[in-house]
Amino acid sequence: MLGSPQFNKEELLAALLTFRVIYFVIPFLLATLALALRELGLVARPRSGDAQGTGRPSDGHLTRRGEGKTIAHHGRAHNSRC
Repeated sequence: MLGSPQFNKEELLAALLTFRVIYFVIPFLLATLALALRELGLVARPRSGDAQGTGRPSDGHLTRRGEGKTIAHHGRAHNSRC
């Protein structure tokens, strides 16, 4: 294309750069922004079962050893007493 006399080199370069920005850079920046907002949302909210967001269960959620634990097994959750 650059060797063809019908295209101006400056216009062709500008068109190619515009194409790259529209179809690659802008979607990448939007995806990065969406991921960053999601991660900030996950960090900002406390996990369920936490006592005032401290990362520790409250006294009401304590169980004896071996009771009520959930174990992941082949992608599904099972109660440990099964």
